[in-house]
Amino acid sequence: MDRLNDLKKDIHDINNKLILKINNDEHIHLFTNTFLNTVDTTIKYFKDNDTYIITGDIDAMWLRDSINQIVQYLPFINESLNIKDLIKSLIFKQMKFIQIDPYANAFIEDGVSKWVNDNTIMKEFVWERKYELDSICYPVYLINEYYKLTNDSSIFNNDVYSSLKLILDTIYIEQHHNKLSKYSFVRIKKNGIIVDTNKTPTIDCGLIWSGFRPSDDLCEFHYLVPSNLFCKEILNYLLYIFKDIYNDSTYYNKTLDILNNLNNAIYKYCVIKDDYLGTMYAYEVDGMGNYNLMDDANTPSLLSLPLYNDSYYSDLVYLNTRKTLLSRFNKYFYKGNILSGVGSPHTKEGYVWPLAISVRGLTTNFKKELDECMNYLLLSCTSTYLMHESVDCNNNLNYSRDWFAWANAMCSLFMIKYYKLI
Repeated sequence: MDRLNDLKKDIHDINNKLILKINNDEHIHLFTNTFLNTVDTTIKYFKDNDTYIITGDIDAMWLRDSINQIVQYLPFINESLNIKDLIKSLIFKQMKFIQIDPYANAFIEDGVSKWVNDNTIMKEFVWERKYELDSICYPVYLINEYYKLTNDSSIFNNDVYSSLKLILDTIYIEQHHNKLSKYSFVRIKKNGIIVDTNKTPTIDCGLIWSGFRPSDDLCEFHYLVPSNLFCKEILNYLLYIFKDIYNDSTYYNKTLDILNNLNNAIYKYCVIKDDYLGTMYAYEVDGMGNYNLMDDANTPSLLSLPLYNDSYYSDLVYLNTRKTLLSRFNKYFYKGNILSGVGSPHTKEGYVWPLAISVRGLTTNFKKELDECMNYLLLSCTSTYLMHESVDCNNNLNYSRDWFAWANAMCSLFMIKYYKLI
């Protein structure tokens, strides 16, 4: 508990310094609440090599969410040994979880999962076994960010090495899903709806199969384009790690083979040409000509791509995709009397996600758009000065979740950019 208290003190001290640069009382309130939310409410414990971060209202740890809940602290990793150790121990914890099951998206420390009756292979410590490609990519992203910021090579121990190989092996299997994969998932909901990953077929084409989206919703077509583009970045990180850190030519070559096949498939299957809208990235494809033109608020999304590679800022396909996504041609983009932004099939129609507003702000450098995002975030928090999961675009008193840790982290990260706090 002392380590956690020391961590809280460091992060509170950093917050107190940062808010001196913010010249708006409401913005100070919003930044403080969202910046501190993760450390004050969701870190269940913080020990050497062992950190457990719950998603908030569920006492379970998602691989993706737990990383996105601490991204606002990454810029300050060299200002606090406790923050550095937090990130490092979170990495080690995630590597242990991946060794249990690389197909699981969320884990628990004890007890029995409420999803124990899902028709899939449930293991001890697994909360939910929805295979989401981004879930096994995000820990590699965090490792790369940690090493890039700290130059601390001690992160690359044997456990991490084993887990990285398991991640790559899983990606390889799912690049050949129809031929090699044994993964399947079926859930029968109380309302009789059946969630079945075998419902829509694909062909093996070089893209990497995903059962579910980052929202935990079932993919309509199982080649999820933003996750494949994110995976492309992760494979480039793994090329360096296997070659320069571990000197492993076998896994370097395996990574290179996966990456080459993926690159070819991205340009062949993921980029679509619409007679009216032009050339853009689809959200999902099946390799057989079917595609889904939309975006979802949860990351990785199409909108979020510049967060993982700056080259998207000048990528004409991305820029046209962005223009389309932030318009009526994205069926989950809502423009109301109060808010405008991307929503999700995960929540009600007409509900904008503050998470997506922050992502929009983090992926633009236009002052007018930055100001608009800042205004929308303030409007979306009602009187709580915390980010909700989703908010009615016509009445901000209607929302889902009192607070959402992932969205809080992204809001404070956006405000760090908006006010140039670093």
